[in-house]
Amino acid sequence: MQGSPSSPDRRPNSARPDGRATDHLRCEVGPMATLTAEGVCAAYRSGVVLRDIDLEYGPGVHILLGPNGSGKTTAFRVLAGILPPMQGTVLVDGKNPYRQADVKSAIGLASHRSALAHRLSVMDNLRYWARVLGLASGPSEARIADVLTLLGLEGLADQRVGSLSRGQNQRVGLAKAFLGRPPILLLDEPMSGLDPTMAEQLSDHLTELADHGHTIVTSTHALTEAHRLADDVTVLHGGRIADGRRPSPTRWRHGPGISTRSCPPELLDRVSPRLRPVATRATRRPPPR
Repeated sequence: MQGSPSSPDRRPNSARPDGRATDHLRCEVGPMATLTAEGVCAAYRSGVVLRDIDLEYGPGVHILLGPNGSGKTTAFRVLAGILPPMQGTVLVDGKNPYRQADVKSAIGLASHRSALAHRLSVMDNLRYWARVLGLASGPSEARIADVLTLLGLEGLADQRVGSLSRGQNQRVGLAKAFLGRPPILLLDEPMSGLDPTMAEQLSDHLTELADHGHTIVTSTHALTEAHRLADDVTVLHGGRIADGRRPSPTRWRHGPGISTRSCPPELLDRVSPRLRPVATRATRRPPPR
């Protein structure tokens, strides 16, 4: 894939695809933020898609797991402040993004609809979004260079987005989400279309961000991906949290703000023959103080 690292060897997050160190990519401790959904129901004209969704997310990597059509993408649109719920409330640090629009700046969203201009180059798209985020010219150029390097896009910076492959488009959408360094990242199937090496590098980077206080919510229908990333797993099926039960209460371990929530294996077995028991990873260290 053009623009992808060619070496299969695993590299630290602070390494460029060519192996040279890039200290400016190392994560810094950022502001922590919480994201909650309380009794959320959401619908389109075709009907209700989400029903009675309760979620509570703090720093860590949180997985929405479920088959296609289970409501994962709709959940991200509601959590990001794009699709107003017909019932219930979404809160970002206790503030409603549908009433206080400035709260949305705390959220970076990468979805299947990446809001990229296909006639513009990768660089021009990222410069546009840097202006939308209110980044000053100098810092924005440095940020753009960082995300291009992180996602192996330097060689594609001058290419039109419309000419890119699916995996390359996916990486540009992720670059847009990372650009403002938001404390909350909502990533809808971020590994879809990525080659294995890039997917592993992205997994490492998300883990490092979570270690430094970021709240990351990703969706997948691939159990191996959940195994690799998850601090907790919430299973969606038919627009509801699996088995009609809400997730068990958040348990705080390894310091405040670090959550682990077990997903009973029997629920995973009921959702789909593809899904098998997943052991949640409770080894996240607290962010440096």
